[in-house]
Amino acid sequence: MNQKINEPQINIEKPYELWDWAAELQVSAERLKKAVLTVGKSVYAVKLFLKK
Repeated sequence: MNQKINEPQINIEKPYELWDWAAELQVSAERLKKAVLTVGKSVYAVKLFLKK
């Protein structure tokens, strides 16, 4: 999957970033981490995955 240049990425290796994105997407940090590990760091891909 090609990444857009300005597309935000979720870095799960930084706990504060994981928690910030989890709060913004209104999911648990653990669920967000599983989503990122499944579909990659793309915020767009993660949002689509979490809608399932």
